[in-house]
Amino acid sequence: MIALTLIVSRTRFGKAMRATSYDREAAAMMGIDVDRVIVTTFFIGSVLAGAAGVMVGLVFERVFHFMGFVAGLKGFTAAVIGGIGNIPGAMLGGLVIGLAESFTASYVSSTFQNLIVFGILIAVMLLRPTGLLGSPVPVFGICLGHQLLAAALGGTTVKLPFGHHGANHPVQEVATGRI
Repeated sequence: MIALTLIVSRTRFGKAMRATSYDREAAAMMGIDVDRVIVTTFFIGSVLAGAAGVMVGLVFERVFHFMGFVAGLKGFTAAVIGGIGNIPGAMLGGLVIGLAESFTASYVSSTFQNLIVFGILIAVMLLRPTGLLGSPVPVFGICLGHQLLAAALGGTTVKLPFGHHGANHPVQEVATGRI
């Protein structure tokens, strides 16, 4: 995971991957071979998924067509909990899910493992919709998470030039609350 994070964040190919995921047409206009980036990205993902499948098959000593469904569902849940598009966030989400499942099986009952995991997912989606390590995403120029926080605290919204989310948003509305 460290190698994948370094590839995505520090190499030219990683920059091309991020540019293609952000805006495919603009990346193509900047000279990036978008088709090659997409094929290579899917190849890397397929290799990692294949390696994971082999490891799971070795642990369970049998392979069948439905064996990866629950693992894939929990992997997607981990990515959502950690923050979509954030590799360290997905790792943190996986750690949270694994600990929650272990503690539930140990102290409550293994029957409730999935209930607890998806309860955590619902709680994270309600409290922090972009995930634990995801950054707030402006919706129509307004950071939804900050608006919900301001509404909960009885606050107002204030426009700040070059908001705290960086120069990508020239005018950003930031919620402020009375504490």
